[in-house]
Amino acid sequence: MRTVQEACVKAAGTGMAGQPWSIDVRPYAHHGRWGRYRWTSLREASDIPFSCAYAPLPGSR
Repeated sequence: MRTVQEACVKAAGTGMAGQPWSIDVRPYAHHGRWGRYRWTSLREASDIPFSCAYAPLPGSR
């Protein structure tokens, strides 16, 4: 959950000022959305907790 929150504020370029602790992430969720960003948790693909957040390409859904 924390890796998702951190990935989201990094994608937004806000860092800690983006208040990652305020981002609601369902426990054990593998993917989701936060604002205009999408995120994916790769928790089961690695022994090291890892998540990625990104904005979709313009014109994509």
